[in-house]
Amino acid sequence: MRGTASARKLTPNQSIERMPSRLGRLVTAHVKRSWTTSMKRAHVLHITPGASDAGALRHSGLDLDEVLPFFDDLTIGPVPRLLDVRTWIQTRIQPWPNMPNFPTVYEAVRQNGAHFLRFSEVHLWYVKDNLREVLAVLWILNLPPESSPGLAAIRLREIASHPGERPVTSLAALTPDAYTCVGARPVNPAYLHEARRAWEAFTAPTPSQLNGLLEKDMRAFQSIAKVLHQYPSAETGLTHWEYELLARVTSHGPKAARIIGNTLADSDDSVGDLHLFHLLLKLADPGLPSPLLRLEGSDTGMAEARCLLTQSGEAVLAGEANRLDLNPVDIWAGGVHIHSPGHVYVKTGGRVERWAGEAAS
Repeated sequence: MRGTASARKLTPNQSIERMPSRLGRLVTAHVKRSWTTSMKRAHVLHITPGASDAGALRHSGLDLDEVLPFFDDLTIGPVPRLLDVRTWIQTRIQPWPNMPNFPTVYEAVRQNGAHFLRFSEVHLWYVKDNLREVLAVLWILNLPPESSPGLAAIRLREIASHPGERPVTSLAALTPDAYTCVGARPVNPAYLHEARRAWEAFTAPTPSQLNGLLEKDMRAFQSIAKVLHQYPSAETGLTHWEYELLARVTSHGPKAARIIGNTLADSDDSVGDLHLFHLLLKLADPGLPSPLLRLEGSDTGMAEARCLLTQSGEAVLAGEANRLDLNPVDIWAGGVHIHSPGHVYVKTGGRVERWAGEAAS
């Protein structure tokens, strides 16, 4: 019987109690301290707008549990209303021929929010003046409850530019030390109210809600006004980035890489170089009635591509012609599909109006 009792397996507490008194007290204190620390420490999921931002955050020196990039750029392509999340995500990823082979927020949401339940807090990192990064935050805040991390768990890590200082254009532009200075704050009711209004206006199929929003004082989401960059100008028929690119063809061309590089260098906003190259290709499309550019060299790599203004391009830049009179358009601005003929909207006087002219068909 004695041998059977001694062979019986002891519980951890019984094992500690049988240790010499001083050693037992030390081990007990260590176990309690470890358990208390693990219970108090919040497991945090950090969400960044893109993969480069995620990489920069990982090298910031902060103690991070997990970093997940949003990856998608909602300033490009159709952004419909969030009625069915899975259908919505499929609509967004269709234009991407090669999706990333790393986890993204879309994959977490496809799990019906199960991934979020592993964390007690979800921190959203973004630059206040960067529309692409703000739209990623708006998307997460407007997710249906069954797919959302839950508003109680969300914390905002907002970076704002200050007067007299160089504007912060993206998270990836921050130095490692700058990340440690960014505090986390909960989502208050006023912020959430503005977030829902901004998302509704951005994803609406017509610009009427956007016009109403632009007339308000949207303190938390002033960058939403940059949605106007996606609309053609009433004067030239060019969007903001199309005009910026054409204006640099003469001054910095003909190499596409130099045109794009100087466009990026002269801007205080964040936009991708591949997106700008795509815009150059569209302006040089030989299938258009009057292409604004002539492309030489490669149409797959910006390093080998050369762009030259056509007579039509020169006329549009000089204000002697309007692109909308020369060529049809097919552009998305959030939920608004701008296309010829009959559904063309232009920006004028800080708002969006239906274009009065006749676009080419």
